[in-house]
Amino acid sequence: MQPSTTVTQPEPLWGVLYLGHWPAQAIEFRLASQGATYKPLAFAVLEQNPDHYKTPVTALSAPALALGLQIGALWNSCKKKHPGLKFYPRDPKTEHQLHTSLLQSLYMYTPEVSTPHEGLYLFNMRGTPLQRSSPLYQMPTILGHHIASHTHLHHFSIALSRKKTSAYILARQLLPGQHGHCPLGQEMSLFYRASAQLLPGLSPSTLNSLRTFGFTYIEQLAALSRGELYKRLGSEGAKIHAFVQGLDSVWEVLSPPPQSLFIRQVFPGDLIHTERLNHMISLAVDRFCFELYKQRKEVTALLVRIGYSDGKELEQKAHFSQASHLFLDILQVVRPLSLQLMQQKRLTVRFLEIKGLATRAAGYQLNLFEPAQGLKQEQIGQAVKTIRQKQGFNAIGQYHPPLKN
Repeated sequence: MQPSTTVTQPEPLWGVLYLGHWPAQAIEFRLASQGATYKPLAFAVLEQNPDHYKTPVTALSAPALALGLQIGALWNSCKKKHPGLKFYPRDPKTEHQLHTSLLQSLYMYTPEVSTPHEGLYLFNMRGTPLQRSSPLYQMPTILGHHIASHTHLHHFSIALSRKKTSAYILARQLLPGQHGHCPLGQEMSLFYRASAQLLPGLSPSTLNSLRTFGFTYIEQLAALSRGELYKRLGSEGAKIHAFVQGLDSVWEVLSPPPQSLFIRQVFPGDLIHTERLNHMISLAVDRFCFELYKQRKEVTALLVRIGYSDGKELEQKAHFSQASHLFLDILQVVRPLSLQLMQQKRLTVRFLEIKGLATRAAGYQLNLFEPAQGLKQEQIGQAVKTIRQKQGFNAIGQYHPPLKN
């Protein structure tokens, strides 16, 4: 009888790639790809073209941040203070191209990559050729140089650690363009010494409450019980208690909390043409259905709200006779309702919002008793959602039926 042998797996080595101000990073990626002479410049990203003085800034480049500009500031006030500041509309197509390029760069070193949310990439370097051939302190720099040469970006940070949580915190602590690692055995001390403002997935009101109560470091929060944190910070206090334990089993806390079923489609410019409005309505419904799919829900009632160029808004509720998650079913309800609201005022339209009011869990199984055409549409929808779940919403388009005369 031969003695049994136990194969011990090497410990995981987690890496985090962090890109702040994701929409601005995508614009910089596009500009840098257009020519080798590109130099970082100060610019702001807007959700739509600057054709209204109330349009806020969505993201800023690193040079613009150095000027003291802030997210949410009105574009015209930024332009008055800094006449040389450039403005670009947000570009979802380029954001998807950047996302694909970053995934390709990371897949060259490890097959285990995930994206908890935009601008944040988690990867495991355990057992990879780079880990076997390079010391730990050199690995972040090697990865950083490769990504910079592949994407032409420089304002990102990479951190490596044995713990996911400390890798995330270190990546947030580093300045854009810096890369580092957490020495073995110091993962928890680095984590507890970090600023409490770096805790992920918290609302602005909770972050303000942390400052009000004087919680400067994560270490202070770790000393409190779950009940004490809940008493001060509500339900997010309980989430903080889970995260400050520093356990990798609560890595999902790093992902944003499940979003409410709410979609805001800001148009690239103020629209009044019916056919272009129809396209934007279809796109908003498509995004709303994808959110339903990600949260495994069906909707039985929703709210449609539109915003006009004069700042006024109109809204109306709609109910479904039967719960649904299918694109065509929801489009047949939202499109006529939206066009009806838009025709009540002879003004250009700035945005469309869709909010789920009543939902229930959905099994997302194909109904074999559907008519042949309906079953085919459902199969196509399932395939589209599966691709988007892996590659992002912009990876594939979905057919939007035209308006009927």
